[in-house]
Amino acid sequence: MNAGLLGRIFGASTYDPNRKPGALPALPLATHTLQALAALGEACGGRDVWFNALLSDIRPENRWRALLYITAAGIPGVRPDLHEELSHPDSRVRAWTCYALGEGTLPGSIEHLQQMPRDSSRRVRYQARRALAVRGARRRGRPYGTGNPAVIVSDDDPQVQAHLTGLLRESGIPCAAASTVEETIQKARALQAALIITDNQKQDDNTSGLHMAERFSRDDELKEILLLMLSVDRIGGAFLWHGGDAYLHKVDDLDDLGPLVRAMLSV
Repeated sequence: MNAGLLGRIFGASTYDPNRKPGALPALPLATHTLQALAALGEACGGRDVWFNALLSDIRPENRWRALLYITAAGIPGVRPDLHEELSHPDSRVRAWTCYALGEGTLPGSIEHLQQMPRDSSRRVRYQARRALAVRGARRRGRPYGTGNPAVIVSDDDPQVQAHLTGLLRESGIPCAAASTVEETIQKARALQAALIITDNQKQDDNTSGLHMAERFSRDDELKEILLLMLSVDRIGGAFLWHGGDAYLHKVDDLDDLGPLVRAMLSV
């Protein structure tokens, strides 16, 4: 990875875990990510299957996938009581409901979204603030709190590890590096990480990022950790489908990495 590009990621200012969250950049999902999500939904049954999943499927992964597909495909007629999903026990369902409400125009959705930046889940707070930014609305009330979040850089390239962890530390963000999925999990537990920045291909596993997202989403101890993929593989749609939170291309989207990390940690 080009060191000059990496040097621009976080800028000169430092991260203050106690500062009041400011305006959140409304970074849209890339076109190829939206297209991939729509294609995955079609391949797995299409509109009727996912509408039914949103109405009656008790598995949280199918509910958040339904939200991703319906929103990415731009399908009209989403249930008018969609805001009720904001009380679902699974944070990914609540978070992607915020995303769906932010992208849509359902009456009353802004009022419901304005309550969510106080959610107990960092994932939900991030998506709620992002949705409010998209809708041009402000949050209400005090944020839940930020604490002192730690980040794990999960990449088997020593140069990428060194650059990213160095920049994070210079910005005042506690962090550690890991080269494998198992090492990532070990350090995430030890540091009580808030965010993992991962690539997709590690050693002999060409889809380790996807496997890790699905594994984390089903582990009660790890499921609340935010997952950001930074990869040359254009698999953003698949990453979100498996439980990830955000995707950036390792070359094309580097300028968005700093703002996105700050946004995910500041909620």
